[in-house]
Amino acid sequence: MNKKGISPLIATVLIIGFTIALALVIFTWGKNFVVDVTEQTGEKAKTQLSCINDVEFKFRKGCYGAGFVEFTLENKKDQDVKEFLIRIHGAEEDKIDTVQINESLSAFDIQKYNIPFNIENVGSVVTKLELIRPVIRKGSEDVICSDVSREFDVTETCQTT
Repeated sequence: MNKKGISPLIATVLIIGFTIALALVIFTWGKNFVVDVTEQTGEKAKTQLSCINDVEFKFRKGCYGAGFVEFTLENKKDQDVKEFLIRIHGAEEDKIDTVQINESLSAFDIQKYNIPFNIENVGSVVTKLELIRPVIRKGSEDVICSDVSREFDVTETCQTT
């Protein structure tokens, strides 16, 4: 019986060749993965930076009554806001109600709002309003600006006429 195998030199060359081919596959995948992650992170950062630069509010005045809050809000930037949330805080720390405002606030506009809230959640005394999560339009997408919020201390009741 005359058995022939591959020589050690050829086996070594084949192992080195497979190792190089495997390394090339891993490096190509790794490069594409890093590029994709970098692009996604860049887009998210660009969106959040846009929110920080393009969205600014100012509460001008506010008051509360039995089951409603009334406030005037100023959009101080050149960016329309499609919608936002108002968090209404009661006198007790755990008394909070959140209300979705689906009215848009145009760029540089000042608008008055009269918002009903659940008096069981807040109580009869409102102490603070908090504007959170404004939604703006960038290109064809709606962007939720979760890092943007403004607070306003409510110290007076609304005068009824």
